[in-house]
Amino acid sequence: MSDGAGHALLAQRCATLPAVLRRAVEAAAPSLPSSMCDARRWVVTATGASEGPARLFAWALRRYAGRCAEFVTLSSFAVDDAPRGDALALFSQELSPNARLGLTARSRYAHTLLVTATPDHPDVRAAAIDGVEVCVHPPASEPSLLLRVHGPAAATVLALRLAEGVARAPGSIVAPSLWERIPDAVEHAFAETLDDARELGLDGSLAIVTAPDGAEAAHGLRWKWLEGTGTCDPPCWDVLQFAHGPWQLVVDRPYTLLALERAHDGTQALFDRLASMLSPERHALVRLRATLPGAAAFFEHDARMNALVCSTLPRAGRDLVRWPGFGADGPLYRLGG
Repeated sequence: MSDGAGHALLAQRCATLPAVLRRAVEAAAPSLPSSMCDARRWVVTATGASEGPARLFAWALRRYAGRCAEFVTLSSFAVDDAPRGDALALFSQELSPNARLGLTARSRYAHTLLVTATPDHPDVRAAAIDGVEVCVHPPASEPSLLLRVHGPAAATVLALRLAEGVARAPGSIVAPSLWERIPDAVEHAFAETLDDARELGLDGSLAIVTAPDGAEAAHGLRWKWLEGTGTCDPPCWDVLQFAHGPWQLVVDRPYTLLALERAHDGTQALFDRLASMLSPERHALVRLRATLPGAAAFFEHDARMNALVCSTLPRAGRDLVRWPGFGADGPLYRLGG
């Protein structure tokens, strides 16, 4: 397949994301055992595109459920240095070899939760028999493309609902009336940003600026740009913290800032102040506004980042079907398999 075919497949995945999210939000909310919901200390892990939903899950446990929840990389399990806890949560869309490192350590924890899209994988079936709580999100597979589009967004739906379950407070993170609005909001955000996308630079001079408490939600978006365009891993700066360091980096050089703005939380004024500091000759501020409040804003920001990658990919000349380094990552990627 050519670069153009990869771009077409990415565009198709982005266009069908609202339908995948509709399936995810219409599914019954997961119900975890009461004893697992009582767990006070959680260890959360993932790798690749699943790290974004996993980090959001850990954040939501801390913010809304009052739990001690720590995200750790799967490298911790590779060197037998993972922290102890009452419950382990592992996110892996297709149960990658590295993810199995975490799964094999489940005996160290009183409870284990596995969030995956592949319930029929032999290791997943064996884990379920062994008492692991398995929660499934669509799609069953997302083949032939380096960049994951459907799985991480659907896993985020599940992550936020699972955190509400642990908190025993349905609707505390995303109100029931908001879930049904997410697919249409995602469709609109993608189309709007695709039509209005700027000619973003490809020299790595790009960063993400977040509203308060938005860094965890931005992790998956950073890596979407990294894998999708192959230009850089954008740093993530809090909008107020921008004046305490990042400003000194960008003040006298060309730079693009992607602002993850949220609705209804009073942060627009902070981004207005940021805009007033920038020079039109050197700086571009792309304000990726969400219309949905709170944690629901993630899905619109994700859709807008999808659109930016789609619109930039032809200029980047990156093949997402047979990407650079294809098949050469075995020494690390296959560890645990």
